[in-house]
Amino acid sequence: LGERIEQRLHAKGWSQAELARRIGVKSTSIWKLVSGQSHGSKHLHAIARELETTPEYLLGETDDVNPASKIAD
Repeated sequence: LGERIEQRLHAKGWSQAELARRIGVKSTSIWKLVSGQSHGSKHLHAIARELETTPEYLLGETDDVNPASKIAD
């Protein structure tokens, strides 16, 4: 989860603090996910939406980063 969030942050050019600001949580909440201190969040859908992916991708359930392909199925 943490690695995938980090990858998407890098792709968007955002910091953890920027993502936290966009979804309305504390920066420490994002840090805990990225560092592995936390393995889930009630904000996972919002995180995925902001990072233009799916919760399934962030959780490692799929390697498809593109949310549009999920809609097409």
